[in-house]
Amino acid sequence: MRLLLSLAIDLLHFLDQCDYHACCDFYLVPFRGDIATKLKAAMDTTPSVADFEHCIVGMAETSKPADCGIALALLRTLQHSRHFHSVVVRGFPIGDDGISMAFQTLEQPHPVLSSIRLSNVLASRGGLQALESAAKTKHQSPSEWTLTSLDLSDNSKWAKESVVALVSALKAFPSPLRVLNLAHCHLTHLMPLVAVLAQPSWAATLRTLDLSFNPMDADATAGLTGWLSQVKVLQHLNLAGTGIDTFQVINALKRNAPLYKSALMALDLSYNTLKPTTAAALGEMLETTQSFTSLVLRNVKPALASPTLSTILSPWFQNPHFATPSRASDLALSLDLSENNLSGGGGTLLADLISRSPRLRRDVLKLNQCTLHDDSLDAIVVAVAQCDSLSALHLEDNDGSPPPKSIFFSSPAVLRHAPGDAFVKVLTKQVQLKELYLSNSHPQSRYPLALLRAVVHSLGTTNSTLEVLDISGNGGGDDVAKCVAAVLPKTSCLRALFWDGNHTTLAGFRLVQEALRRNQSLRIMPVPVQDTRRLLDRRDPQREALFAVLGSMCESIERNQATVETHEGPTGVMSSMVFRDDAYDKADVMRRSWLQSGPADLRQSWSRGLDALSAVPPSSDNNYTSHSVDA
Repeated sequence: MRLLLSLAIDLLHFLDQCDYHACCDFYLVPFRGDIATKLKAAMDTTPSVADFEHCIVGMAETSKPADCGIALALLRTLQHSRHFHSVVVRGFPIGDDGISMAFQTLEQPHPVLSSIRLSNVLASRGGLQALESAAKTKHQSPSEWTLTSLDLSDNSKWAKESVVALVSALKAFPSPLRVLNLAHCHLTHLMPLVAVLAQPSWAATLRTLDLSFNPMDADATAGLTGWLSQVKVLQHLNLAGTGIDTFQVINALKRNAPLYKSALMALDLSYNTLKPTTAAALGEMLETTQSFTSLVLRNVKPALASPTLSTILSPWFQNPHFATPSRASDLALSLDLSENNLSGGGGTLLADLISRSPRLRRDVLKLNQCTLHDDSLDAIVVAVAQCDSLSALHLEDNDGSPPPKSIFFSSPAVLRHAPGDAFVKVLTKQVQLKELYLSNSHPQSRYPLALLRAVVHSLGTTNSTLEVLDISGNGGGDDVAKCVAAVLPKTSCLRALFWDGNHTTLAGFRLVQEALRRNQSLRIMPVPVQDTRRLLDRRDPQREALFAVLGSMCESIERNQATVETHEGPTGVMSSMVFRDDAYDKADVMRRSWLQSGPADLRQSWSRGLDALSAVPPSSDNNYTSHSVDA
């Protein structure tokens, strides 16, 4: 029986590959064996996801005009396939023809496709009409309608006719969606959509709604808030950048006590106005909820003052349902306050609120671009070190002018204690931190070497649980490379390291190369493009030696990935990581691509990166100075 099943699977794979080959011929695009290999690997995962960007473009690359034809060939291949639970097409201008093919997949007998993402694909009326046609084919057999998640985000400036076509399609669905994402579509006619969502079947089914960055006028606000006061099971709501009256939103949620107390889990009101009255109403809601675990308030207006911050967070952090671990063992809070100026009082207050709720289980704390180059950063890290748990800490691009009293940015003469001591405590205590992000893209926001040294050396302790570290862009020089080299043979937890942009020299790369040979845990490390390019621009870059070292580093990482794949299967490379779909920070998008990669992706990315670097012509600048390296 097992042999017959294996033969059947191999036959299906062969037929799919033949179909893909034929579709490539139809669209006059070259057949690519690597895409067929990735599709086969995706078929073997659960749930199976056909991610076009991953298959066609790969990691950290940009698509080319010819890739659109490849995407159409791939869509036609999948049109009659029943192997995939999810199709993700993002950033390919496939137009109505490609969109129609994606939706026609739902018309097949006994489909399994439950999730479709067509983001930034030039969606318009014609493609949406195909969705309605697919829905109508299942009216006689509604149990065969499998679509539960639809993402049409980033298809900007829909005309009124497109909105009408979408609404007509949604009305034709044999059963409502659980997830609907229409972010960044510039929808100006939302009332017909709200009318569909208000239908009893939709109100009792929809779990996730993302309308972010669609302008909402008074009529849309009234319609949506009226719906919020009646909806039954909504868990995730994103209204960022809509200009909606946030006070009306919170009051609508408060009127729906069953929703906010036991169903709603996540709310994003970023890039909106948040007045003190709204903050007070939100705090009252968070004080009694038993389900709300994720709050995103990026770049709110007016500036997030300390009293407003306290009004919102203090009731949430002191909520008995979350503050008592035994009562909420599986609930962990996530907070994103990025792009708010928290220097001075705001950061210090946040630190105080965290320190007063140490037993609260926390998942993610994001404080990127918060100008935390002062004592407020010191206080926040010290407070986090006192927590029982935190999975991920983001402190990236915190530019600002540090005052002389800061322990992280002071000269040694005025230090209260050694820089990085608080980070050492965070990384070696029972916090169970798995991800730490300290990257910087601006010279003025770089973390000092003393802090970087303390962070990296902590990875070699037996108590460290860190799996992902990003210290890129800090310009730490070979001292950072020495720290990395010293810790790699000792760590058995670290799986991903991002450290490009630290001005590493060939000597530093050699140290890391040797250390990687004695490491078995590191599986993800991008090509250090910035530092390599910096070296190639020097007068005597020692090109052959440099590329030999980089090639050896890649081989060591490939070896580690292959070992994991042998013992844990293709999905085991980063199986313990929780991937969060965050569209705000570009670095997160890049890292997620790497963290979800496999051995073949790694080889392809390093090969492309090294090929591109090897094509850099020798520098003719004979006036090289050390300043050009350290700039």
